[in-house]
Amino acid sequence: RRSQDSAAALRRAIALRETIYRIFGALALEESPHASDLDQLNAHLSSSLGRLRLVPSRKGFTWSWAEKDESLDQPLGPIARSAADLLTSPHLLERVRQCEGDTCGWLFVDSTKNHSRRWCVMSDCGNVAKVRRFRLKQRRARSTK
Repeated sequence: RRSQDSAAALRRAIALRETIYRIFGALALEESPHASDLDQLNAHLSSSLGRLRLVPSRKGFTWSWAEKDESLDQPLGPIARSAADLLTSPHLLERVRQCEGDTCGWLFVDSTKNHSRRWCVMSDCGNVAKVRRFRLKQRRARSTK
């Protein structure tokens, strides 16, 4: 029984991940997310925000999740809340980008000063793109000689 519950929880986690990806992917392309995806995210928020609590911290108060929930879906609440926080932060939301790597598709928040980041990780996708561009430039130079 526990393995069936685990498999079902994994399916729900993957579904939430895909929902969040579609929402932010649409926004990165300056499109509106589908209402059904927003409904899915809202359903996760509705089922989990009841566990959110204000607790004292060193500098006032902070959000915390109630510990009583031991369900396998417990991690989905903070994930849904994090996505909602980003969606309700206009200064960050306008910086959501999709990596320009040919086969990547990762999403990221562009935190550069001039908002010009193009790749998820410069050392991976950025480097591959620069090497391709350099090799193409070399081939073109050789073919014109």
